[in-house]
Formats: sequence, C-alpha cells, structure tokens
Amino acid sequence: MKKLCKQIGIFVLIISLFPAIAGAATFIDGEKILGGISTSIRDDVYAAGNQMSTTPEATIDGDLLIAGGQVTVNGPVREDLIVAGGNVSVQADVNDDVRLAAGTLSYDGVVRGDFLVATGQGTILSSTEVLGGAYIAGGQLQVSGRYAGELKIAGEDILFDGSAAQDATIIGEQIIIGDNAVIAGDLYYPEDAEIEISQSATIRGEMIAKPFDTKKMHGVAGLIGVFTFFQFIKLVGLMVLAVILVAVFVRFSKTVTKTAISSPWRNLALGLVWMILIPIIVAILFATLIGIPLAILLLSLYFFIMMLGGVYSGVIFGTWLRKAITKEKDPHWGWALLGVFGLFVLMIIPVLGWIILLAIGWISMGTMVNLLHQKIWKKRA
Repeated sequence: MKKLCKQIGIFVLIISLFPAIAGAATFIDGEKILGGISTSIRDDVYAAGNQMSTTPEATIDGDLLIAGGQVTVNGPVREDLIVAGGNVSVQADVNDDVRLAAGTLSYDGVVRGDFLVATGQGTILSSTEVLGGAYIAGGQLQVSGRYAGELKIAGEDILFDGSAAQDATIIGEQIIIGDNAVIAGDLYYPEDAEIEISQSATIRGEMIAKPFDTKKMHGVAGLIGVFTFFQFIKLVGLMVLAVILVAVFVRFSKTVTKTAISSPWRNLALGLVWMILIPIIVAILFATLIGIPLAILLLSLYFFIMMLGGVYSGVIFGTWLRKAITKEKDPHWGWALLGVFGLFVLMIIPVLGWIILLAIGWISMGTMVNLLHQKIWKKRA
C-alpha cells in the first residue's frame, strides 16, 4: 500500500508540474514568424515549424526546444538546448546541456553542461568546447573541439581531430585519429575496427582494443535523466511527429482528440477488444486457407490502427491536459509535446504508470476504430 501511495504521489506531482511548465513557457509557431526569432526572450521557448532560426541578437534566458525541417540556432541559450530537425546548424553558446537529433548537423559553440548528439552526418567544429560529458552517435562523424569531461563517440566512419582531457571511447567501423588530436587519457576502440592514427596525434595514455556489444552501449550514448540515448531519440522523433500531426492534419487531429476525450471508457473498451479479438480472427482465417486474403487485409488494418493510435497517444494526452488545466478543447502543438513527454515520464513509474500508459494507448486505438466505424457507417447510409 505504501508503494502504491508513493507511485500515486509521484504521478500527481508530475501532472502538477505541467501547468507550471506550460505557464512559464513561450510557444512559437514557425509558420507565424518571418526571419526567425530575432529578439531576446526571458522565458523557456518551445518553437516548431518548417524553417526555424534564432539570430545572434536573440538571447533565450531559459530552455530552448526547437523542431523543424531546417533549424538554425545562432543566439546564446542560458539553459538547456534541445533541437530536432532534418538539417541543423548551431553556432551558439549554451550554459547548460545540449541534446540534438538531426539528419545533418554542424555545431560550433561552448557547452557548459553535457553534450548529447544523434545525427546521420555530423560535423563538430574545432572552436567547440564542452565542459561536461560528450556523447556523440551517428553515421559519418567529424569531431573536433575540446572536451573537458567524458568523451564517447559511436558511428560508422569517424574522424576525431579534437582534444580530450580524459579517456576517450571511440566505436566505429573506420576510425581516423587526425593530426590535431590530443587524448590525455586512454583511447578505447573496438578490436575489429579499422583504425588509422596520424603521426602528429598525441595519445598520452594507452590504446586499448576491446570487444563492444552495441546492445549494451548505454555509456556511449549516455543518459538523459532516466532515459537511455536511444529512448531519447525515440522521444524526440515522437515529439516532432506530434507537432507535424497537429500542425498539418488540423481537422483530423481535432476530430481524434474530441472523440477520444468525449467517450474515453467506450474507446478504451473498443481498443482492448480490437487488440485481443482481431489476432484471434486473423488466426482462424489463416487456418481456413480460403480466408487468407481477408486475413492479410485485416492484419494490415490491425497494424495500421495500432500505429496510428500509438502516434496519436501523446496528442490525446496533451489535449486532455490542456482541457483539464486551461479548459481549451482543441489540440495544440505545445501541449502535444507535453503529452508525448508525459507518456515517457509514465514509463518510469512502475505498475501505476504502465497501467495508465496502456489505458491511454487503448483509448487512442479505440478512437481510431470508432472513427473508422463512423466513416464506414456514413458511407453505407
């Protein structure tokens, strides 16, 4: 009973923080501003749009969470910087942690906290300085700069041409240690990697080849609170998707959230029945042989409903929070972000959090089934 009460207390505390987070933040729709953020903002800033930017004159005195197809950050950030985008360029100093997820990335600036990066193709420039731990993962990586804390890099092709004040762990298929590289401690690398070390490079410790299991590389990726690096990437991806759903599919998102919130118990029951009953029907159809085409069609629909319900869960949860706190009923991309983050928070609360998470998932799936039924019924009528 004490454990359950503690879990309820944690959940209530987390939910109680949402009004403070939402009330103390500035939400910016990228479609409504031209030329990016050009003035200083004494607040946390959540911004999203196709092309998002901050100018050198724009100082963000709180956190900056920015998402878009093309993101440019040129102004200083006093607290955390969180960016998700296709093409990301950062030339700014950040007083706290930096967390980046990008298709292509260019970074140049001072980071006074931890530096966590996931990118397909990334370049960290030589004037970059990281005072905390640096955890960089990607495909093609060129890493320069100075790293005062722990340095761990994972990728396919890696060029390291910076300086590390401590040990460095570099995991890749092909590794090049450049002319300007300085590693004050040991260099750890995979025993099966192709590694090339410039004669001008300096490694003051030992070179240690080790077998690495990528499934257990929590240290390489680092942790963000209670999240592993790969959970962080999933979180950022779902946040970006939530913003796109609310901003692009406006009418459908309104219909989904209205249906979900107006009849939660009915939708929960529909979602649970759908999840359990459809696989049984599919198995029976496969067993009859003649029903295989129908089984394949039904199975495809089953996974589509699950996928659509999954991606809309955060939007529904965020809209419910918005309605409970502000009485506003329509979905908003800022609250959708909070909803997705809230679902990830629920994942860390044993038992109670998981039950609530499942319930929201079933409600979301049931909503999709409900809307599908309404669509079919209207056509028949």
